[in-house]
Amino acid sequence: MPGRCICGRSRTFPVCDGGHDSEAWSCEADRGGTVVRGGRHLASAAQRLAHHLGARTDRPARADRLLLLVDAGDLPDLPHLLATVEADAVEVLAIDLPAGAVASLAPAATVRPVRCDNPLQLWRGVVAALDEVAAPARPLARGFVSHAVADEAVLLPVVDRLRRHARAELFLCADSLQPGDAWLQRILAELDDAERFVLVVSVASVASTFCAFETGWARKAGMPIHSISLDGTPPPAFIGDVQMLDLVRYRAARPWLTPSEALTEGLLEQLG
Repeated sequence: MPGRCICGRSRTFPVCDGGHDSEAWSCEADRGGTVVRGGRHLASAAQRLAHHLGARTDRPARADRLLLLVDAGDLPDLPHLLATVEADAVEVLAIDLPAGAVASLAPAATVRPVRCDNPLQLWRGVVAALDEVAAPARPLARGFVSHAVADEAVLLPVVDRLRRHARAELFLCADSLQPGDAWLQRILAELDDAERFVLVVSVASVASTFCAFETGWARKAGMPIHSISLDGTPPPAFIGDVQMLDLVRYRAARPWLTPSEALTEGLLEQLG
């Protein structure tokens, strides 16, 4: 599993090649009361942060402070990471994650979101987040996700993960409608109840009459509209004024993410 480069000198940047020992910092941090752990993609970042703080990266039974670095791919593993060390204080550095996605899984932790649009900004963002006063975490917005039937195989596993591990409240026609539902009335009611509308853009959804209808209803209602392109397809013209998240470009800058993890981050960004 590739991890992010934190030193900027990797031959495979932004993926870490393990050559950070040449960077005048070491993975062997001094012993102290703080333990730093990282998720699957953030091992190098955790090692450098431990060195920076004079902390440790092993798994002692107890610590004064536990610092966790996680991204969207780590949400299912977060309870395990929290359980590895018993700490008096826990802080979670949420990389490209809204605080609300983490707070539901770690209610006693201080959550510090770290926005990283450019891989070169990761280290600066991590250090800056530690110096900032953490704002109270807001719960994720209730979302209506409009999509094409052809994209269900890609979308449903991600939505299931967000519901289970981030407590996301999401309505999708694919699995929210039950046999016997008056489906049109239910869709309109859910559109009226949602706080944010997300159109999953693809070749199939742009051609879908129902996606156009749902998007038009949301726009008429004045609902915040977001769009995520699965395959680089541009948004339909009637929401062309709304900035779209293109997952093809998003993954090009974050090659450590699988397509599923990138979509997870994208949906969380829209709901946060």
